[in-house]
Amino acid sequence: MLLLCVVPGAPAITVSDLYEDEIPVADQSTAARKQAVSGALRRVLIKLTGDRRSPDRMALSPILRLAEDYVQQYRYAEAELPAIGESERLAKELRLWVRFDGIALNRDLRDSSVAVWGRERPSTLAWLVVGDASGRNWITAE
Repeated sequence: MLLLCVVPGAPAITVSDLYEDEIPVADQSTAARKQAVSGALRRVLIKLTGDRRSPDRMALSPILRLAEDYVQQYRYAEAELPAIGESERLAKELRLWVRFDGIALNRDLRDSSVAVWGRERPSTLAWLVVGDASGRNWITAE
């Protein structure tokens, strides 16, 4: 308890792209876009809930089924992939960037009784203590 009073709180970071994702897509067809939008929404749901299994929850299946209804904006772009050998050219990959409607997603997640993390997130803090014959010792940067 004493340590909790002495140690300052962990600083928070602000996540700016909660409702956006970029995902590889085979081509610019409607079928490929629908599949990519669904995949992007799955990744956004993980960011919003902090739970990697959240897209597989039954409560969220209606949201995933209507993935395209949440799209506010999308665009295609070609990204260059690193070449494997020096003599090879850079490969190009078609990617789809999607921004979803944050207000509608938050509302529907709340209506599904799913907790949503806010934009302010704690940064990672780790304490390491090693116990040996001499007792417990804090591991520091030094």
